[in-house]
Amino acid sequence: MYIENAHRIRVKNVNKFKHETKTRPAVLIARFYSCCTCRELLNAKYLLYDMAETHPYSQVLITEDHSRHNEFLFFYARAKLPRNERHHIYSKNGRVYYYVEHNQRILLTKSADLDVILAEHPKQNVFSGDGAELV
Repeated sequence: MYIENAHRIRVKNVNKFKHETKTRPAVLIARFYSCCTCRELLNAKYLLYDMAETHPYSQVLITEDHSRHNEFLFFYARAKLPRNERHHIYSKNGRVYYYVEHNQRILLTKSADLDVILAEHPKQNVFSGDGAELV
């Protein structure tokens, strides 16, 4: 077995009125025995999106766990970019990155890093160590 520990988070009713029955989707948190297994699962999650909509696993969403700061940074960065460029923001091992070009990415550590990126041309790298790190 590859899963070390797993548990559900209690589902709460998100509606204000008692007669509505809409609830949040069930959440399952899992910890794996090895990082390799976790990486394999996260790298293969795109296969779920390619399934037919009638398949029971087609609505499963797999995400990586982030700290509150990195979660905010991830969604802040994606909200600042136009819809067709949001794929440039991604996370790996709990860190948030901005994809510049092949084999170049910038580690985002604070929201000001993204503001610097957006102030300059998106495909240029003009960073000098104040939080943004070229990886």
